[in-house]
Amino acid sequence: MKQFYNAILSGADGGYITVAFPDFPGCVSGGENISAALAAGREALNFHLEGMAADDEAIPLESSDAALKELLDEAEGHGDTCRVAVIEADVPDQEPARINVSLPRHVLDRIDQYAKKHNRTRSAFLAESAMNYIRNH
Repeated sequence: MKQFYNAILSGADGGYITVAFPDFPGCVSGGENISAALAAGREALNFHLEGMAADDEAIPLESSDAALKELLDEAEGHGDTCRVAVIEADVPDQEPARINVSLPRHVLDRIDQYAKKHNRTRSAFLAESAMNYIRNH
């Protein structure tokens, strides 16, 4: 599954650019210019996500705007020139967990109708719906 994460690029133009991810403390990379830093950041983020999946750790959603602004203010307070980028990552599939959910029959029927019409399974529909709700609230 593809997911987008905020990255903070810091460093002076013409110097080494550092890439840090507010959602993944300790996941840091960099490069000699912005293009190299973004490529190295994407590689570091994907490697970090693979490690989290292997360790069965929960993979976070992207950070809120408020959390991102707080980190930017902190970095700029140290005199760094900062930019924000959004990096696409491949979130590894994790082993699904079986759950037991009770829903009114008419709600379940509507879910099944919608999922079938959009070539989804019930589980995929519920997972996507939940993630969309969480992202937007």
